[in-house]
Amino acid sequence: MECARISSRPRSDSSPECSAALASVFALCILALASCATSGAGRVRSAQDECSRGVQWSVAKPQVSAKDPARAAALCQEACDGGSAQGCFFLGVLYGDGVGVPEDRARAVTLLQKACDGGYPDACFVLGGAYLEGGYGLPKDPNRAARHFQKACDGGSAEACVGLGFLYDNGDGIPKDRGRAVVLFQKACDGGYSDSCLILAARYFEGGDGLAKDEDRAFALLQKACDGGSVQGCGLLGSWYEMRSFSFVPTPQDREDMARAAVLYQKACDLGGAVSCYRVGRFHEGGWGGVTKDPSRAAMLYQKACDGGSAEGCFALGKLCQDGKGTLKDAKRAASLFKKACDAGLGEACEALKALSKK
Repeated sequence: MECARISSRPRSDSSPECSAALASVFALCILALASCATSGAGRVRSAQDECSRGVQWSVAKPQVSAKDPARAAALCQEACDGGSAQGCFFLGVLYGDGVGVPEDRARAVTLLQKACDGGYPDACFVLGGAYLEGGYGLPKDPNRAARHFQKACDGGSAEACVGLGFLYDNGDGIPKDRGRAVVLFQKACDGGYSDSCLILAARYFEGGDGLAKDEDRAFALLQKACDGGSVQGCGLLGSWYEMRSFSFVPTPQDREDMARAAVLYQKACDLGGAVSCYRVGRFHEGGWGGVTKDPSRAAMLYQKACDGGSAEGCFALGKLCQDGKGTLKDAKRAASLFKKACDAGLGEACEALKALSKK
């Protein structure tokens, strides 16, 4: 205010002393205004940082939560009001799920669009998904979904590149273009989205639609997916090595492939792959691939597989319980495991359960 008053005064005194005094005052005003601007930006950044820390949300797990929902919403509101696209995004997902604020899907869409327009790619991706699936009360509109995915992909969202790739792949809302889809899948793969590497691997395994079949390329993509932490990538790569190792008279290469398969299955198991836990369990039960024969270790791996939903894991553990190998002999437990595997659709487990019940 003082700056404004000084600048509006009639400049009747143009003496050097007066000019120097005015220059000094203006310099102080400029410094004060700069300080205010910096302080304001600092508050916005602080609110934005606290907002993002207070809200638990990710592309992988889009369900929003917050330890202190009301505080998180207030901080996100402050950040958004201060021009933070990230703050608007988090506030939008809070309104979308009614966390810390009343659920308001229309307001959520407005905030997400503001964040998207402000250059926050996750917001464009979430809106694209909403238009694709009819989320947040929006009508399904694959074309608008494609436009949002494109903007998010251009902004660095690998997941959006995959979403857009599938739209081109299927001709959903945009002209079908499988060549363009492959380019987008490759971009997402190169951007660190390992599941996109898997999609590409499948395309190169099959070939077609203008894409030449290339098993070496597919193998390299599986390896990249596995290196990026993909459960399926490591498991499929393990299966590749295991299948390649089968021969009537095992060669040194076959034994090396089996050893690689064991390592890859274990990696996939450690990442949460139930089927791979079962598969590496077989290696420990049989002593394959240079793995020391260890029924106890096999039983632990089968248990992990079974707990993760692998019917084969439940059945294999049931057989160890039935025979007392690697675990205590327990017909009742074996029957329970056979039943679990049978209920999951494993026919041989149903037969084993029938045979056990007759004893």
